[in-house]
Amino acid sequence: MSMRLVWPIWVAMGLVVAAIQAKWTWARPYSAAEIQAVESEKESQIRSLRDQEINQIRIALGRRIPNNRRADLYYRLAQLYLEAYRQEFLLEGRSHEKRRESGSKDATIDRSRSRPYLGLGIKAC
Repeated sequence: MSMRLVWPIWVAMGLVVAAIQAKWTWARPYSAAEIQAVESEKESQIRSLRDQEINQIRIALGRRIPNNRRADLYYRLAQLYLEAYRQEFLLEGRSHEKRRESGSKDATIDRSRSRPYLGLGIKAC
C-alpha cells in the first residue's frame, strides 16, 4: 500500500478512538479499601479458607510422586479458582455500584481483579 492510502486510514482510526474515549469513561481499578468496604466478614473468612486450600493443593501437586498428581486435585484446584473468580466478580460489581452512587461516571466495570482467577482456573484443567 502506498503512503497516500495508509495515512487517511490512520487518521480515521485515531478519530474513532478519540470519539470512543470522549463518550466512554473507562473504569479505574478498584482499591483494596473499596473491595473491603463491600465485602462481608463471612466472605472474607471464606476467602481466607479458599486461599489456604489452594495453597495445600498446590503443595500436593508439586510433589513428584505420580499418586499426588491425580485428576481430582486438578479439578478441585480449578473449582477453587473459579469460586474465587466469582467472588471477585461480584465484589467488583458491588464496588462499581457504590462508585456510581457516589457520582462517578465509570461506564464499565473494571474486571482486573477477577480476570486472573479465571485464567488460573482454565489453566488448572
